[in-house]
Amino acid sequence: MSLLSLGMVTIYDAYICLANLYLSLLFNAYFQFFIIPALTYFILSSMFDMRLMICVWRDRYYADLPNLIEVRKALT
Repeated sequence: MSLLSLGMVTIYDAYICLANLYLSLLFNAYFQFFIIPALTYFILSSMFDMRLMICVWRDRYYADLPNLIEVRKALT
C-alpha cells in the first residue's frame, strides 16, 4: 500500500465529512440528520486513516532509522 493512495483516500474521507457538515449548515431543518454522520465519519476516519498511515510509514521507513530519537525526529 502506498502512502500516496492512502493520502488520497484520506482526502476523499475528509471531503465527505465536510460535504455533510456543509449540508447540515445549509439546511437547518435537517441539521441533526447531517451533523451526526459528519461527526461520526470524521472521528472514525481520522482515527483509522491516521493509524493506518502511521503503520504504513513505519513499515516502510522504520528500518532506516537506528534509534527511537531518530524516529521521533522523522515523524516531526
